[in-house]
Amino acid sequence: MSGPRLIGIPAIHARSYAGLEALAKYLRKTLRFGKDQPLPGVELFENLDRITVASSGRKIRLEYAVNMLEQGVEAVTRYCPDRGCIEVVLSESCYEGLEQRQVRARFSLCHELSHAVLHVDELIQLANTVKLCS
Repeated sequence: MSGPRLIGIPAIHARSYAGLEALAKYLRKTLRFGKDQPLPGVELFENLDRITVASSGRKIRLEYAVNMLEQGVEAVTRYCPDRGCIEVVLSESCYEGLEQRQVRARFSLCHELSHAVLHVDELIQLANTVKLCS
């Protein structure tokens, strides 16, 4: 991926631990994963397109992709205005980690999924500022 390297953009809205726990419970229910089972990484990733998020009263679908990312970048989440979706992108090595059930890869996926669900408006704003999708 060429273009600007974006690292550590602070969230506009803080979230409580209880709120994050409620979100995790909702996502597990939506995706039909049991509350005590480890999240199956590949299955979770390849079912992201079953999730929609809301922004200004409209539904935005999630999409997933595996692409070559800059060295040291495991995953990114971005809004793609041309397609009207939020895309969670994993590096090839991160996806391979999911296939091997690596905890780090599963964490990276969940981290990016939280961006996709919690920071919809910020992702849209960022996309309007910097071209992130092709």
